Amino acid sequence: MKQKPPPCGGFCVLKRRCGGAYALSPSGCRPQYADNPNTFFTEIKKFLSNICCYNNNCYITNVIKGEIAMPPKAKITKEMIIEAGLRIVRTEGEGSLNVRRAAAELGCSTQPVMYCCKTVDELKADVYAAADKLHTEFIMTPDVNADNPMLSIGLRYIRFAYEEKHLFRFLFQSGKFSSKSFREILESDELGVVIQPLCEATGLGSAQAREAFETLFVCVHGAASMIANNDIDYDEAYYVRLLTITFFGIIGALKGEE
Repeated sequence: MKQKPPPCGGFCVLKRRCGGAYALSPSGCRPQYADNPNTFFTEIKKFLSNICCYNNNCYITNVIKGEIAMPPKAKITKEMIIEAGLRIVRTEGEGSLNVRRAAAELGCSTQPVMYCCKTVDELKADVYAAADKLHTEFIMTPDVNADNPMLSIGLRYIRFAYEEKHLFRFLFQSGKFSSKSFREILESDELGVVIQPLCEATGLGSAQAREAFETLFVCVHGAASMIANNDIDYDEAYYVRLLTITFFGIIGALKGEE
C-alpha cells in the first residue's frame, strides 16, 4: 500500500521536498532508504547540487567523502584599516577619510571598520598616529652624504611636504595643535633626540640649542607649508643655502651672546 505523505508536508530537515519519501518518527523526519543506502546518498547528492555557490565554490562540498570545505573568511584587522586610511589620506586628503570610504578601500562592509574604530574621530586618530610615525621615519632617516645632520633633517622635512602634500596638511594643518602656543609645541620631550646632537655639534648649552632649533624650525616649516599648499617645485640647492645661512647665523648670534 502506498504510504501517505508525512505530516511535515513532505519537507525534510534538509529543506528539500522529499515527495513523501520520508516518514515521521519520534525523532523527526527520517529517510525510508534504510534498506538502500545508495539511493539515500543519491538524493543527498541531488540536494547538494542545488546549493547556491559563492565565487564558484560551494559552501558545502565533498560531504560524501567526509570533508566539509568552506570558503575562507577574510579577516579585517585594525592594522589593515589604518593602512587603508593612510592610503586614502595620502591620495585624496583628510576630507575623504571616513568609515564608508575605508570600507570601500578594503572591499568590505562598514561593520568591520566600526568594530575596530568605534567613531570617525577614533579612525582619524589612529591614522594620524600612523602618519606621524611615517613622517618621523622619513625626516630622521640619515643622509650618508650630509655634512650637517641638522640641515639634512630640515631638507627632508621640506621634501616630505613636497612628496606627501596631503599627509603634511593632515599632520600640521588639521587643527591638531589648537589652543597650544608655539613654544609649547616645540618644548616636547621628544625633541631630546634632536637637541642633544645639536649641543654636541655646536658646543651650545641645552637652552641655546633649543632656541637655535626653534629658529631653524620656523624657517623649515614655513618653506614646507608653502610647498604643501601650492604648486611649488622642490629646489634642493636653494633650500640648502637658505637653511645653511639660517643655521650658522643663529649659532653665531647665540655664541656672541656668551
